[in-house]
Amino acid sequence: MNVGALREKEIERTTDYFNALEKFETNEEKLMNIQEMKVTVYFCPVCKSATTKQQPKCIEAGHLVRKGPAIKKFFKCNSCSLRTHVIGMPLPRPCLHQVWEIRLG
Repeated sequence: MNVGALREKEIERTTDYFNALEKFETNEEKLMNIQEMKVTVYFCPVCKSATTKQQPKCIEAGHLVRKGPAIKKFFKCNSCSLRTHVIGMPLPRPCLHQVWEIRLG
């Protein structure tokens, strides 16, 4: 193969790599700016859990699971940058620092 063709192929691969990386970063930035979103929640009164996916252990045990809408809110601790979310509650459980910022996903 010719040196010019190899160099051109390498430039093309590098350009593709950086374009994909830029697209990933753009999508990640959009997700970071989401404060809350509507989700479908499965609530199991036996396990006392609310999740966005129906739990296999509840299905296997034959628990009567209720399905309904809820709001999923995202939080970030300003001190340690821990990210978390809650479903149907105003605030998450306390972090070690207890400095929640309502914003990130």
